[in-house]
This record gives sequence, structure tokens and C-alpha cells, in this order.
Amino acid sequence: MTEIGLGDLTWTLATMCAWMLGVGITLFLCLGLVYLVYLRHVNRGTRNFWPASVKLDGKIAVITTNGNDIGMEAARQMAARGARIVLACSDLRKVNEAKVDAISSSHVPQVIWRHLDTSSLASVNDFVNAFVRREERIDILVMAACTGGAATRELTADGLEVTMATNHFGHFLLVNRLIGLLRKHKSSRVIVLAASAHYMLSTITPKNLNFERAKYGGLRAFAQSMLCNILMSNCLADTTAHTGMTVNSFCPGMVLSAPYIRGSNFLARLYYVLLQFVTRSDQEAAKTIVYLAGSDEVANVTGGFFADCAERKMTGLASDIGLARKVWERSEAIVRLAPVDSP
Repeated sequence: MTEIGLGDLTWTLATMCAWMLGVGITLFLCLGLVYLVYLRHVNRGTRNFWPASVKLDGKIAVITTNGNDIGMEAARQMAARGARIVLACSDLRKVNEAKVDAISSSHVPQVIWRHLDTSSLASVNDFVNAFVRREERIDILVMAACTGGAATRELTADGLEVTMATNHFGHFLLVNRLIGLLRKHKSSRVIVLAASAHYMLSTITPKNLNFERAKYGGLRAFAQSMLCNILMSNCLADTTAHTGMTVNSFCPGMVLSAPYIRGSNFLARLYYVLLQFVTRSDQEAAKTIVYLAGSDEVANVTGGFFADCAERKMTGLASDIGLARKVWERSEAIVRLAPVDSP
């Protein structure tokens, strides 16, 4: 009988381990590919709805945007349906490059630009102060400006984490400062971006929204900002339930203009590459905004969460109205909201 030496045994075990590792990696890549195909199908498949029947003639809409995102595309589609658009954006160059320049039949510009940086509380207050001097009402408020989470915690001039400031705190202050004008029109609509990234969270600490005492992560910061937005939407909907005003949140799906994370590290680069495989166009993503802005189907729906022009079920965390009130109260304190501004 041939004896097996220690060297041969070691070589055999090493070969088996290498083979098993290869099989494991191959299986992982295959499953990953299947999942990407599934995401591509889900993200690009949408309800068979095109809001051609939505008419917005005479409506005044304020849309926050980064200048090259779904907010800009929503402005284009809503202006084509007769709305007068106030584009609230910090970068006029991007607005000009987007060429959203519809003109009404009376030769009045349908789209005008006003400076607004949602990451800056001072900018939000300046925008509102100037806006209320020019306008008497708002029919539609779309809060769509957002940024992905950075690899490391970054702070604004107000001492706020950038992702939370841009995506949530700035919009929270904005809608509260504009609540008086929104209430002047009995059927005004508020539409809040709340991407489904919030599904990733199983808990949130209202006292630590600014990541001062918790471990920071870019993806978590983005997910938390989206969860805070849906909680804000639900709380505001509850507060204004019998006023005729509706407040709903929506997920645009995966789009290149609204990445969950940003930066130049390996994870951000890999995410961006994979995102291009499953992403949908801004035109598709903006459908839900137009739908919520003018469809008769949702004229009396408030406190809902929508995707692909249809209402979706919220997570238990997102639908917790008690948690929503706690996040609301903490957000009030952070943005230093005066009592007169509260709804």
C-alpha cells in the first residue's frame, strides 16, 4: 500500500480548499448577477402610467433640486402641463444647462430660478423671506433635492451633518416656514423624497439625528435622512389631516442623479458602476412626482408612501407616528424653528 506523505496530504488539502474557494466565489458572483438582473427588472419596470391626463394650469409649484436630478425633470414635465415653476436650487449654471425654459401662452416665463441651498439654514430662511414677499400662495411643494452619504462625517456651517442637512433638516425648515402659504390653498399638495433606502434601518435614535454620538456611515446617513423625511411627511399629514392639504412621500427608484452614497473610495466607485446597470431615467423617476402633484386619484390621499405611481406599504418603523413626533420635535430644536412657524 502506498503511503501518503505529509507533503502530499497538505497539497491535497490546499487543492481542495482552493477548489472550494473557487466554487464559492463563482456561486457568489452568479447570485450577485441574478440579483442585479432582478434589481434591473424591478427598477426599470414601472406601472403602466403616463400622467398625460394630469393638468396643472395655473398651479404654482416650488421644487427643490440639485440642478441635474429628478426635481429638474419634474419641473420640465409639470411646466409642460401648465404649472408655473419656482426652481429652488443653489447652482444657476446647472439650471441653465438643463434648459428648463417653458413659456406660457401669455408670454410669461413658466419656470423661474431662486437660490436655495437646503444644506444651509440661512439659505432656507433667505429663500422663504424673499418668496413670501413675491407670492401669495403655493399649490404644490416638491422637496426633491438630495445628496448621497459621504465616506466620512462632514459638517455644514450650522454644525449639521451634510447628508441630514441637505436631505432632511433644510426641507423640514422649508415646509414649516411655508406652511402658511400652503394652507391658503385648500387643496395644496406637499411631496417629499423618501427613497426606499430607509428600509435598511431597523432603529433610529431621535436624540442623535446629527450623528454626534453614534458611529457614522455614509449609507446609514442617507438611509436615516430618507427615514426622517417619511416620518416628517407622516407627522405633517397627521397634523393637517382635515385641512384639505395632502402630504405624501415617494421613492423615485434607483437613479444616477440621486445616489445613496458619494465619494471616490472603492465602495462608492463600485456602487456607481453597479448603479449604471440597474438605474432608471430621471424621466421615468419623475412620473410619480407629476402623479402626486396633479392626479385626481390621490386628491384626497395623505400620509402615503408611493413608488411607480402607486401607494406602497411602509415599514413598521416608518409608520410609527409616535416616533415621527419625536423626530419632528428633535428636528424643530435642531433647526431652531420658531413656534409661529410650526403647523
